Amino acid sequence: SLKASKARTYHSLLNIDLSTVEENVVKSSRPGMSVEFEEPQSDTEKEIQIGWQQLLNIDQVGVLDNFFELGGDSLKAMIMLNAMKKKLDFDLSLKEFFKKPTIRGIVEEMEASKMVKKMQSSETKKNVIRI
Repeated sequence: SLKASKARTYHSLLNIDLSTVEENVVKSSRPGMSVEFEEPQSDTEKEIQIGWQQLLNIDQVGVLDNFFELGGDSLKAMIMLNAMKKKLDFDLSLKEFFKKPTIRGIVEEMEASKMVKKMQSSETKKNVIRI
């Protein structure tokens, strides 16, 4: 329901455990998607999947499902990106999210970001002159 969705969004913003707050809310089934359902392959994908399921009130979200096909919008995307920044210490812009609006796309961006940081750290160490 719309009221439950607004309450869930409000509680998400406050970082409250939704599983204890809204046990009686019935989740919607996964809508017809343009891709087959695929389970998470990593802990990070699973963590993001759980967040999407709570935010979008859907009982099953695949890692290749498009956030917007699932009923997400730009406001919910901002809420989700803010939660990821806090919980996963990963800052993804809305612009970048629009390019790959899937759980797998987010995790790929996270891995690419880690690789760049690692390379930059390695380059910094090479440029240090030891005396």
